[in-house]
Amino acid sequence: MEFVVPSKKYLESYYEGCLEMWNNIHNNYIIHNPKDYEIWKNTIFEELKNKEKGINLPEGIVPSVTYWIVSKDEYIGTINIRLKLSDQLKKYGGHIGVAIKPSKQSGIYGFKASLWALDKARELNISPILATCFKSNKSSLRFMTSKFSHYYKIEEDTFEESGKTHEIMRFWYK
Repeated sequence: MEFVVPSKKYLESYYEGCLEMWNNIHNNYIIHNPKDYEIWKNTIFEELKNKEKGINLPEGIVPSVTYWIVSKDEYIGTINIRLKLSDQLKKYGGHIGVAIKPSKQSGIYGFKASLWALDKARELNISPILATCFKSNKSSLRFMTSKFSHYYKIEEDTFEESGKTHEIMRFWYK
């Protein structure tokens, strides 16, 4: 398993991953809509560079760095590290987003990706680092409370989305 800067080498595999993930993850912000592939396949890499530099960001979107998780040239998932926090991200989202293809979620990809993302956020001089998850997401909670995580503060909260109440956990790391 590797963590790579998105590149053309993995573009077709990424597209296949987007097809698998689009209706199977809570928030699709971290991937591209596969229905629009003919549009974004030619602009994705410039778009990601601009996001990192904070260029042409829509209102409410913060600068971020994106990495792809690959194994044997297969796209497994995406890591997104937000370089700043908006008010919304302070409530839910935090600095780190990790999305793993549903067909690969039973392995250790999410755990290793989350560990790597915390280290990368530290490398990017983000401190403190906020990571959030739904209280019902047992695998994320296991990671966030593991001996590897070294969080220093936990907050519990709820928020409303589409008429549904979600219980979330916020973990602050140094």
